[in-house]
Amino acid sequence: MELKEIKIKLIEVAKAIIEVAEAIIVIAIAIGVATIVAVTTPLPAPIKNSIAILLFLVLFFGFLNFTLTKEATAKAILRLGGFRKIVMAWKGYKLDKNWNVKPKKALRLPGGLRWIGIRGLDKVYKYHFRWYSVELRAGEEPKVEFKDIKDLDYILVKPDTYWSKIVKAETKDGMIIDIEFLDTIRVINPWKVLFVAPPNWLENALNRLNALRTGWVRSKEFDKIRTLEKDPQKLWQELGTDPLIQETFKNEWGIQIEENGMQIYKINLLPEYQVALAREKQMELETKAKIAVETKEREAEVIELQHVRDRAKEIKDGVGVSPKDALEVVQTERGKVTKQIIEYKGLEGVRGLPLISIGGERILGGREPREEKPLEKERKPSKGERKKIEEMTREEVEEEFEREFPE
Repeated sequence: MELKEIKIKLIEVAKAIIEVAEAIIVIAIAIGVATIVAVTTPLPAPIKNSIAILLFLVLFFGFLNFTLTKEATAKAILRLGGFRKIVMAWKGYKLDKNWNVKPKKALRLPGGLRWIGIRGLDKVYKYHFRWYSVELRAGEEPKVEFKDIKDLDYILVKPDTYWSKIVKAETKDGMIIDIEFLDTIRVINPWKVLFVAPPNWLENALNRLNALRTGWVRSKEFDKIRTLEKDPQKLWQELGTDPLIQETFKNEWGIQIEENGMQIYKINLLPEYQVALAREKQMELETKAKIAVETKEREAEVIELQHVRDRAKEIKDGVGVSPKDALEVVQTERGKVTKQIIEYKGLEGVRGLPLISIGGERILGGREPREEKPLEKERKPSKGERKKIEEMTREEVEEEFEREFPE
């Protein structure tokens, strides 16, 4: 063990001995005074004993000063205005020699009763503290409440969540936004927080933190920031390793932002940006709807083209006309071209088909009728056929028929 550590140990032991000695002296004085009164008072023994006990308690608690400390809180004790010690009540935790909160059991007075020192010499330190408290309830929006206490005599050592806001921060792509944050912070060294960190440690910590976050907003586009909303883990990866958080706050100020304990609670746009964003969203939805309609229409066109192709093939095979003439017949059936009905003798085999005249020439006349074949049921094209037909014009369809069904 080094000489410096030995000196620190001796100082700690000396402080403990002095505190115990002070208590023993006070107890001895109280016992002595009570005994003298009991002996010298000319009263019956039961009455004298009761007076002696009462006098002892009055002297004991009159000279020694105690305080009640709530669970998970600590109090700073001053002697004649100077720092003397920290007392804490938190089950499973104790303060080390440097006033760091450590997970370890410790021997204490029962409950939250803690000994301050000599009445009149030692007292609890009080300070002005203001903050925005956040009440978190499952399934409900966080409730933010401003609190301002002028004479607060304790400091919370367990984690708590605090609200803050940066106003009119500009993003990398020029958006002006207000951002509300929720930060989970824990005091890890009450002495540093109260006597080393700047006055009103929480306000100063959040101001420094929000200055850091304002610079961070300037380096990010708005859409990127929106993706980090309600995602503390990714936000912590972006900001949690900054020296302000890991060095200044922890080592110098005695406070710690819990890992993944930083959250974007709400992003507020200026009114004009809200209108623009709403319009952008509307256009997005309209575009998606338009694409959906166009896709359905295109699918219908593909099915129709395939049906025309199948029908033309049936007519060509069944009647014996050219692919071009068969296509004209199908288009006439579907009302796509003007048709002129002409009746010819000897064409009973094509009864039921519209006969058309194109350029004054007969299309179906002058040929021997063929036996009609039952037309196949309309089918949907396969994936490969659909892709091929989608890329074909009417002229290309006709050329395809010519190639597949030559005269």
